[in-house]
Amino acid sequence: MATVLAKSGRLVRRLWQRLLRVLAIALAAVVAIVLLFRWVNPPPGYLMIAERLRLGHVERDWVGLDAMSRDLPLSAAAAEDANFCRHHGFDLEGIRSALADDGRLRGGSTISQQ
Repeated sequence: MATVLAKSGRLVRRLWQRLLRVLAIALAAVVAIVLLFRWVNPPPGYLMIAERLRLGHVERDWVGLDAMSRDLPLSAAAAEDANFCRHHGFDLEGIRSALADDGRLRGGSTISQQ
């Protein structure tokens, strides 16, 4: 009986170690990607590729926040999530509303949840 408990305890410990290792690797990957995109422009997204296919050559220049109007990033945040300044990353009312919408597909997430 004691050997069965010892074996199951070792198995549980090994599973926890593997889980923690996987989580550490995932966290390191996220940090690496965020740091990479600090200095390297991200790859084009679906919309940019679709526009390039539709229009042919599209000239785009990446612009830093300091070269934009101060209101532009704020208006982008407001367009995506109008209540961004009123919640702490989770718009519970928006999530409740999305869940109660009889299964229709629509967004309920906030900027920080994306």
